[in-house]
Amino acid sequence: MHGLMEENIQLNRKVLSEISMHEPYSFKALVDIS
Repeated sequence: MHGLMEENIQLNRKVLSEISMHEPYSFKALVDIS
């Protein structure tokens, strides 16, 4: 979460969990950014 906040990506934990379940490649991209 902290890394995403530093990059000014504003997603809450619920949205992140939905992305991780339904869009694993998008979630990996977010993890790589943070």
